Amino acid sequence: MKKLLTLILCISMAFAMAVPAFAGCDDGPQAQTYISELFAVGYFGDNVYLSIKNAYGLPDSSYVVGGKLTPETDLNRGTGYGTGYIRLVKKTLTTDPTDAIRDLIAVYRPYEKGGSTSVTHNDCTYYAVGGLFKDESPTWLNMYSMNYYAGLDCTTDVYLYYTKDPKAGEPITDLKIYFDSENNNQPNLVREIYQNCVCDFNEGAPKARATYLQMIRSSSSTGSVFAGSTSVIAISAGVVIILAVVGFVVFKKRKGTAQ
Repeated sequence: MKKLLTLILCISMAFAMAVPAFAGCDDGPQAQTYISELFAVGYFGDNVYLSIKNAYGLPDSSYVVGGKLTPETDLNRGTGYGTGYIRLVKKTLTTDPTDAIRDLIAVYRPYEKGGSTSVTHNDCTYYAVGGLFKDESPTWLNMYSMNYYAGLDCTTDVYLYYTKDPKAGEPITDLKIYFDSENNNQPNLVREIYQNCVCDFNEGAPKARATYLQMIRSSSSTGSVFAGSTSVIAISAGVVIILAVVGFVVFKKRKGTAQ
């Protein structure tokens, strides 16, 4: 009897220890991907983006926020200023939440007056998103106005800032662009910190369409070997329970026989 109980205990422990190994082989979702680096590219004509990409090793156009090179991914959409485009690009993705961008904020500044390369907000340091501009021999700017091609009558520069400080929230997994004022109530839109309002990335450009940027965050900042493995855990727990019941029944039966 003692040997039987020992065997049951060993089998139960083996199943419990095997759960993480089974979970690692689970056919469920792969590791979550987060955005690690962002930058902007300003240019005339979509074919120019491809030439800049080849010359400067930019990510493929599928890394453009919102999708590929389409009107729905132009942050200066509707400006009508010489068909200039501003694309926000996900330069680097990571599976490490400690290297992920946690929050984005915006700052409005008078047109062509510049601003600070870093700002402090809610006890976190935010750094300006830089980028390339112009078509021939693109120039890198450490801080980039998302209104760069908004037109000569534009009154406002819009600067985007990021932080990787964990206090700022869960890691950002993706970004989505919305247009027109009826979408300014979408959840988790980037905000301008000094006017405390939803940021319009075409602010101060009278002919432009309102443009908003939505942050999509992960539900958890840490991965788990048990992710997507609920069925494995349930099966293992069931086997342990069944073995325990069988052991108890056998033990009672033998005990009764002995009496």
